[in-house]
Amino acid sequence: MFRGISKKFHQISNKKINDQIDNMLKAAGMFPFLGVLSTDPTTTGWGVDDICWWVNNSTDTAVVIKYWNGAAVKSVTVA
Repeated sequence: MFRGISKKFHQISNKKINDQIDNMLKAAGMFPFLGVLSTDPTTTGWGVDDICWWVNNSTDTAVVIKYWNGAAVKSVTVA
């Protein structure tokens, strides 16, 4: 589905890297993306069937990727 998307940026000679990028994009597409938000969405009424992710940009020094794992909000910080 996403095969070859990395080649639009530059040539990757290692096919395994290209396949890994394709797999990451495919996996990310399996979960709804809520967008780039300055505040977290309310999780009132969310349950085990509601799995999604978003980017919180409220901090100037870091990008925080957050996701709802079916029970709680979890975060991954990238500096």
